Amino acid sequence: MRKLIFLAIFIVTVSSTSTGGRTVPLGAVICGSLAQQPHPRALARYDDLAKGRVRSVDAAVPSCEKPGPADARACQKLEQQMLASTVRLEWQRWSLNDKNRGYTVLDGTIGYGTVKEGRYLVTHNHAGMPLARPEDGTFVTVSVFTADGDPIWLKARLNTITITGLSPETLLLDFGSYGGQGLFAANGLPSANFKSWESVRLQPGLELAQIGWDGSTTTVDWVKIDKVILHGDTPRVELANFVRPGASGGGVFWQGYHIANTWSQVTVCDSSSGAVIGQHSVAALNLSQLTTPTNRSEPALVADR
Repeated sequence: MRKLIFLAIFIVTVSSTSTGGRTVPLGAVICGSLAQQPHPRALARYDDLAKGRVRSVDAAVPSCEKPGPADARACQKLEQQMLASTVRLEWQRWSLNDKNRGYTVLDGTIGYGTVKEGRYLVTHNHAGMPLARPEDGTFVTVSVFTADGDPIWLKARLNTITITGLSPETLLLDFGSYGGQGLFAANGLPSANFKSWESVRLQPGLELAQIGWDGSTTTVDWVKIDKVILHGDTPRVELANFVRPGASGGGVFWQGYHIANTWSQVTVCDSSSGAVIGQHSVAALNLSQLTTPTNRSEPALVADR
Protein backbone atom coordinates (compact mmCIF):
# COMPACT_ATOMS: atom_id res chain seq x y z
CA MET A 1 0.00 0.00 0.00
CA ARG A 2 1.30 3.42 -0.92
CA LYS A 3 2.32 5.44 2.14
CA LEU A 4 0.54 8.68 2.93
CA ILE A 5 2.69 11.70 2.23
CA PHE A 6 2.35 15.05 3.96
CA LEU A 7 3.85 18.44 3.30
CA ALA A 8 6.13 20.48 5.52
CA ILE A 9 5.88 24.13 4.52
CA PHE A 10 8.80 26.43 5.30
CA ILE A 11 7.86 29.85 6.64
CA VAL A 12 10.48 32.58 6.96
CA THR A 13 10.75 34.05 10.45
CA VAL A 14 13.34 36.35 11.94
CA SER A 15 15.59 36.47 14.99
CA SER A 16 16.11 39.33 17.38
CA THR A 17 19.43 41.11 16.98
CA SER A 18 21.74 43.11 19.15
CA THR A 19 22.39 46.76 18.38
CA GLY A 20 24.55 47.13 15.31
CA GLY A 21 24.34 43.43 14.44
CA ARG A 22 23.25 42.02 11.07
CA THR A 23 19.87 40.33 11.00
CA VAL A 24 19.97 36.57 10.65
CA PRO A 25 16.74 34.85 9.61
CA LEU A 26 15.66 31.60 11.16
CA GLY A 27 13.33 28.99 9.70
CA ALA A 28 10.23 27.44 11.21
CA VAL A 29 9.01 24.20 9.68
CA ILE A 30 5.32 23.41 10.10
CA CYS A 31 4.16 19.89 9.21
CA GLY A 32 0.53 18.98 8.61
CA SER A 33 -0.88 15.78 7.22
CA LEU A 34 -3.20 15.92 4.24
CA ALA A 35 -6.88 15.59 5.06
CA GLN A 36 -7.30 12.66 2.70
CA GLN A 37 -5.28 10.41 0.46
CA PRO A 38 -3.86 12.54 -2.37
CA HIS A 39 -4.78 11.88 -5.95
CA PRO A 40 -2.51 9.18 -7.47
CA ARG A 41 -1.07 11.70 -9.92
CA ALA A 42 -0.06 13.97 -7.04
CA LEU A 43 1.64 11.05 -5.31
CA ALA A 44 3.41 10.13 -8.52
CA ARG A 45 4.72 13.69 -8.70
CA TYR A 46 6.20 13.50 -5.20
CA ASP A 47 7.57 10.04 -5.94
CA ASP A 48 9.50 11.67 -8.78
CA LEU A 49 10.82 14.31 -6.36
CA ALA A 50 11.91 11.64 -3.90
CA LYS A 51 13.83 9.80 -6.60
CA GLY A 52 15.38 12.99 -7.92
CA ARG A 53 13.68 12.79 -11.31
CA VAL A 54 12.53 15.86 -13.19
CA ARG A 55 10.84 15.57 -16.55
CA SER A 56 12.78 17.03 -19.44
CA VAL A 57 11.27 19.41 -21.99
CA ASP A 58 13.80 18.95 -24.76
CA ALA A 59 17.20 17.38 -24.35
CA ALA A 60 18.45 19.33 -27.40
CA VAL A 61 17.93 22.71 -25.70
CA PRO A 62 21.24 24.02 -24.26
CA SER A 63 21.38 23.88 -20.46
CA CYS A 64 23.20 26.33 -18.20
CA GLU A 65 23.06 23.94 -15.25
CA LYS A 66 25.92 21.96 -16.80
CA PRO A 67 26.82 23.91 -19.94
CA GLY A 68 29.07 22.56 -22.61
CA PRO A 69 32.11 24.54 -23.82
CA ALA A 70 30.06 26.23 -26.55
CA ASP A 71 27.41 27.49 -24.10
CA ALA A 72 29.50 28.34 -21.02
CA ARG A 73 30.28 31.91 -22.06
CA ALA A 74 26.65 32.73 -22.91
CA CYS A 75 25.49 31.26 -19.59
CA GLN A 76 28.07 33.26 -17.67
CA LYS A 77 26.95 36.43 -19.43
CA LEU A 78 23.34 35.74 -18.47
CA GLU A 79 24.33 35.18 -14.83
CA GLN A 80 26.24 38.47 -14.72
CA GLN A 81 23.27 40.27 -16.25
CA MET A 82 20.82 38.89 -13.68
CA LEU A 83 23.11 39.54 -10.71
CA ALA A 84 23.73 43.13 -11.87
CA SER A 85 20.00 43.93 -11.53
CA THR A 86 19.68 42.09 -8.19
CA VAL A 87 19.90 43.82 -4.81
CA ARG A 88 19.93 42.55 -1.25
CA LEU A 89 17.39 44.02 1.19
CA GLU A 90 17.73 44.31 4.94
CA TRP A 91 14.66 45.31 6.94
CA GLN A 92 15.02 46.29 10.62
CA ARG A 93 12.47 47.29 13.27
CA TRP A 94 13.68 49.72 15.91
CA SER A 95 12.38 50.81 19.32
CA LEU A 96 13.32 53.56 21.75
CA ASN A 97 15.52 52.00 24.42
CA ASP A 98 14.81 51.94 28.16
CA LYS A 99 16.68 55.14 28.89
CA ASN A 100 15.05 57.00 25.97
CA ARG A 101 18.48 57.98 24.71
CA GLY A 102 18.62 55.98 21.54
CA TYR A 103 17.08 53.18 19.55
CA THR A 104 17.58 49.43 19.70
CA VAL A 105 17.02 46.91 16.92
CA LEU A 106 14.11 44.64 17.87
CA ASP A 107 14.20 42.29 14.90
CA GLY A 108 14.73 42.18 11.18
CA THR A 109 14.79 40.12 8.04
CA ILE A 110 16.74 39.92 4.81
CA GLY A 111 15.86 39.08 1.23
CA TYR A 112 16.27 40.18 -2.38
CA GLY A 113 14.75 42.54 -4.92
CA THR A 114 15.13 43.14 -8.65
CA VAL A 115 15.63 46.59 -10.21
CA LYS A 116 12.86 47.88 -12.50
CA GLU A 117 13.02 51.11 -14.53
CA GLY A 118 16.03 52.37 -12.58
CA ARG A 119 14.07 53.37 -9.46
CA TYR A 120 11.82 50.48 -8.43
CA LEU A 121 12.43 47.14 -6.76
CA VAL A 122 10.28 44.05 -7.25
CA THR A 123 10.30 41.72 -4.25
CA HIS A 124 8.11 39.36 -2.25
CA ASN A 125 5.18 40.58 -0.16
CA HIS A 126 6.43 39.43 3.23
CA ALA A 127 9.01 41.33 5.20
CA GLY A 128 8.14 39.57 8.47
CA MET A 129 7.16 42.84 10.14
CA PRO A 130 4.44 45.49 9.79
CA LEU A 131 5.55 47.79 6.99
CA ALA A 132 2.44 49.95 6.65
CA ARG A 133 1.78 50.84 10.31
CA PRO A 134 4.54 49.88 12.78
CA GLU A 135 3.56 49.53 16.40
CA ASP A 136 3.63 52.65 18.57
CA GLY A 137 7.13 53.59 19.54
CA THR A 138 8.76 51.61 16.76
CA PHE A 139 9.81 52.31 13.19
CA VAL A 140 11.13 50.24 10.30
CA THR A 141 14.18 50.94 8.15
CA VAL A 142 15.38 49.34 4.95
CA SER A 143 18.93 49.04 3.67
CA VAL A 144 19.82 48.11 0.10
CA PHE A 145 23.04 46.48 -1.10
CA THR A 146 24.24 45.26 -4.46
CA ALA A 147 24.42 41.51 -5.02
CA ASP A 148 28.12 41.80 -4.12
CA GLY A 149 27.31 43.55 -0.83
CA ASP A 150 28.16 47.16 -1.69
CA PRO A 151 25.85 49.60 0.14
CA ILE A 152 23.42 51.74 -1.88
CA TRP A 153 20.86 52.89 0.69
CA LEU A 154 21.44 52.49 4.44
CA LYS A 155 18.85 52.39 7.24
CA ALA A 156 16.35 54.67 5.54
CA ARG A 157 12.93 55.03 7.16
CA LEU A 158 9.96 53.83 5.18
CA ASN A 159 8.52 57.31 4.75
CA THR A 160 11.19 57.92 2.10
CA ILE A 161 9.89 55.20 -0.21
CA THR A 162 6.52 54.15 -1.60
CA ILE A 163 5.33 50.59 -1.12
CA THR A 164 2.76 49.23 -3.58
CA GLY A 165 1.22 45.76 -3.53
CA LEU A 166 1.05 44.38 -7.06
CA SER A 167 -0.38 41.01 -6.09
CA PRO A 168 -0.85 38.91 -2.92
CA GLU A 169 2.82 37.86 -3.14
CA THR A 170 4.59 40.75 -4.93
CA LEU A 171 5.63 44.23 -3.81
CA LEU A 172 6.85 47.18 -5.87
CA LEU A 173 9.10 49.56 -3.90
CA ASP A 174 9.65 53.05 -5.33
CA PHE A 175 12.93 54.68 -4.25
CA GLY A 176 12.41 57.78 -6.38
CA SER A 177 14.65 59.70 -8.76
CA TYR A 178 17.63 61.90 -7.97
CA GLY A 179 19.24 64.29 -10.44
CA GLY A 180 16.91 63.07 -13.18
CA GLN A 181 17.76 59.40 -12.64
CA GLY A 182 16.26 56.66 -10.56
CA LEU A 183 18.23 55.79 -7.42
CA PHE A 184 19.53 52.52 -8.85
CA ALA A 185 20.28 53.85 -12.32
CA ALA A 186 22.22 56.70 -10.68
CA ASN A 187 24.29 54.06 -8.86
CA GLY A 188 25.04 52.20 -12.09
CA LEU A 189 22.64 49.28 -11.60
CA PRO A 190 20.86 48.13 -14.77
CA SER A 191 17.17 47.29 -14.78
CA ALA A 192 15.91 43.80 -15.52
CA ASN A 193 13.45 43.03 -18.30
CA PHE A 194 10.14 41.63 -17.07
CA LYS A 195 7.64 39.22 -18.58
CA SER A 196 4.28 38.04 -17.30
CA TRP A 197 3.57 34.34 -16.99
CA GLU A 198 1.11 34.48 -19.91
CA SER A 199 3.93 35.42 -22.31
CA VAL A 200 6.09 32.40 -21.51
CA ARG A 201 5.30 28.78 -22.29
CA LEU A 202 5.83 27.37 -18.82
CA GLN A 203 5.89 23.61 -18.36
CA PRO A 204 7.54 21.01 -16.11
CA GLY A 205 11.17 20.45 -17.02
CA LEU A 206 11.77 23.98 -18.35
CA GLU A 207 15.05 25.39 -17.04
CA LEU A 208 14.98 28.69 -15.13
CA ALA A 209 17.55 30.72 -13.21
CA GLN A 210 16.78 31.44 -9.54
CA ILE A 211 18.62 33.94 -7.35
CA GLY A 212 19.88 32.11 -4.29
CA TRP A 213 21.77 32.72 -1.07
CA ASP A 214 24.36 30.35 0.42
CA GLY A 215 24.62 32.21 3.73
CA SER A 216 27.25 34.68 2.59
CA THR A 217 27.11 35.01 -1.21
CA THR A 218 24.44 35.71 -3.80
CA THR A 219 24.22 32.87 -6.30
CA VAL A 220 22.44 31.99 -9.54
CA ASP A 221 20.94 28.50 -9.42
CA TRP A 222 19.90 26.89 -12.71
CA VAL A 223 16.82 24.86 -11.83
CA LYS A 224 13.96 22.96 -13.46
CA ILE A 225 10.26 23.61 -13.12
CA ASP A 226 8.58 20.74 -11.33
CA LYS A 227 5.00 21.99 -11.47
CA VAL A 228 3.04 24.98 -12.87
CA ILE A 229 -0.01 26.15 -10.86
CA LEU A 230 -2.09 28.84 -12.52
CA HIS A 231 -5.31 28.72 -10.48
CA GLY A 232 -6.04 30.80 -7.38
CA ASP A 233 -4.92 34.33 -6.48
CA THR A 234 -1.24 33.63 -7.08
CA PRO A 235 -0.08 31.85 -10.24
CA ARG A 236 3.13 30.07 -9.28
CA VAL A 237 5.74 27.48 -10.16
CA GLU A 238 7.31 24.82 -7.99
CA LEU A 239 11.04 24.54 -8.62
CA ALA A 240 13.32 21.56 -8.02
CA ASN A 241 15.58 23.69 -5.83
CA PHE A 242 15.50 24.24 -2.06
CA VAL A 243 16.81 27.76 -1.49
CA ARG A 244 18.18 28.79 1.89
CA PRO A 245 16.51 31.29 4.23
CA GLY A 246 17.35 34.81 3.07
CA ALA A 247 16.58 34.14 -0.60
CA SER A 248 12.97 35.33 -0.39
CA GLY A 249 12.01 37.86 -3.06
CA GLY A 250 14.90 36.90 -5.31
CA GLY A 251 14.20 36.94 -9.01
CA VAL A 252 13.41 33.86 -11.08
CA PHE A 253 14.41 34.32 -14.71
CA TRP A 254 13.65 32.70 -18.05
CA GLN A 255 16.29 33.40 -20.71
CA GLY A 256 17.30 36.52 -18.77
CA TYR A 257 13.74 37.82 -18.29
CA HIS A 258 12.36 38.19 -14.77
CA ILE A 259 9.17 36.09 -14.59
CA ALA A 260 8.72 35.40 -10.85
CA ASN A 261 10.07 35.97 -7.34
CA THR A 262 10.89 33.34 -4.73
CA TRP A 263 8.03 32.87 -2.28
CA SER A 264 8.59 29.86 0.00
CA GLN A 265 10.15 26.45 0.53
CA VAL A 266 8.44 23.06 0.84
CA THR A 267 9.68 19.82 2.34
CA VAL A 268 7.93 16.56 1.47
CA CYS A 269 8.04 14.02 4.31
CA ASP A 270 7.07 10.39 4.78
CA SER A 271 4.23 10.33 7.32
CA SER A 272 5.37 7.04 8.86
CA SER A 273 9.06 7.71 9.41
CA GLY A 274 9.19 11.50 9.13
CA ALA A 275 12.08 11.11 6.69
CA VAL A 276 12.51 13.87 4.14
CA ILE A 277 11.87 12.49 0.66
CA GLY A 278 11.93 15.70 -1.35
CA GLN A 279 12.35 19.47 -1.16
CA HIS A 280 11.53 22.32 -3.52
CA SER A 281 10.82 26.05 -3.58
CA VAL A 282 7.81 28.01 -4.79
CA ALA A 283 7.96 31.22 -6.85
CA ALA A 284 5.11 33.69 -7.45
CA LEU A 285 4.72 34.42 -11.17
CA ASN A 286 4.55 37.96 -12.53
CA LEU A 287 1.14 39.34 -13.38
CA SER A 288 0.77 41.46 -16.52
CA GLN A 289 0.60 44.73 -14.54
CA LEU A 290 4.23 44.28 -13.49
CA THR A 291 5.45 44.34 -17.10
CA THR A 292 3.92 47.75 -17.95
CA PRO A 293 5.83 51.02 -17.35
CA THR A 294 5.08 52.52 -13.97
CA ASN A 295 5.30 56.15 -15.16
CA ARG A 296 5.89 58.07 -11.96
CA SER A 297 7.82 61.30 -12.28
CA GLU A 298 8.60 61.91 -8.61
CA PRO A 299 8.66 59.69 -5.50
CA ALA A 300 5.57 59.91 -3.35
CA LEU A 301 6.30 60.29 0.34
CA VAL A 302 4.26 58.09 2.64
CA ALA A 303 4.26 59.71 6.08
CA ASP A 304 2.26 56.99 7.83
CA ARG A 305 4.89 54.22 7.65
